[in-house]
Amino acid sequence: MKFSFAGGFRFPNQPYLSAKLFLFNTHYKSGRPDLYIFKNGIYAKSKIGNGKNLNREFIDKLNQIFRHGIEEIWMGLSKCSIPRHGIIFYDKNGVPIASISVCFQCQQVNFWSTVPIKNNPDYENMDLNNAEKQMKDIKSLFKKYNIPVYENIEAYKTYVDMNPNFKVTETLEIKNTNLDYILGKKYTIKNINQWILGNLTLKKDTNEERTMSRSYFFTEYCSSVKNDFTKFIMSGLEEHSYLIDAKIYSNQILLPNGFQIGMSHQDVLNKLTPVFQSLKTYKKIVVSGEKYKLEFDFKHQTLQKIIYSVWPN
Repeated sequence: MKFSFAGGFRFPNQPYLSAKLFLFNTHYKSGRPDLYIFKNGIYAKSKIGNGKNLNREFIDKLNQIFRHGIEEIWMGLSKCSIPRHGIIFYDKNGVPIASISVCFQCQQVNFWSTVPIKNNPDYENMDLNNAEKQMKDIKSLFKKYNIPVYENIEAYKTYVDMNPNFKVTETLEIKNTNLDYILGKKYTIKNINQWILGNLTLKKDTNEERTMSRSYFFTEYCSSVKNDFTKFIMSGLEEHSYLIDAKIYSNQILLPNGFQIGMSHQDVLNKLTPVFQSLKTYKKIVVSGEKYKLEFDFKHQTLQKIIYSVWPN
């Protein structure tokens, strides 16, 4: 029996305010690709741009395609899923609550929601013809709304590399003392561990720094993930030592006030200065107060690196 809500399957399975479509995995070469544009609080690191706003008409038409069930396309018609289109749904506060990730090459759609979806496919009675038609209809819908869909997967990389909005070099500097109360606090390793969203673990190491007259010892916590250079430098060796510097590359870290790798440029700017309206895109945004300094580095309008310095009283 196909899984459906009353009146047919609809997604998202909860109220939402807005939806945006993103490209991701556009520069994928090898290794494990991002399978979801957003899932369990974590953005795909390969997410591209500020996103294309999708109106209710688009979502209604998409749900027309889903209305008879999604079992086959959720399972996928092959096992090579490297999705390159993703839709994120946001609540009234701009928080992601659901997502759809689409791979046209393997004909698979991944669904995620903060409200769980029960999927019980009947493997012995899969309607593959219906699945192929659904994927064809989704592709046609995307093209109708000028969303890039290519048969040659290399074309996604070219599309991104040729986009002038991504060829920016300017830096924006902002003073914002209103964030001192939360970003200028003394954060211990216990606090930092609470910022971890996924299965990331931090390895502890002791470092020494010498001057002409004495040596200073401090603790450094580094990501255990290969090729992830995330690290937190503490003020001393004790457990109650507090954070003084951090370099963050992992999308599994959610900083106080909601900053996170994978966020769009515009979302970061809106959090920093809601009253600041700008059509410009920056390669780097530097914001500082009396007790902290944050540097946000972007690539393809997506946050890739955070440098966080804090000097609490």
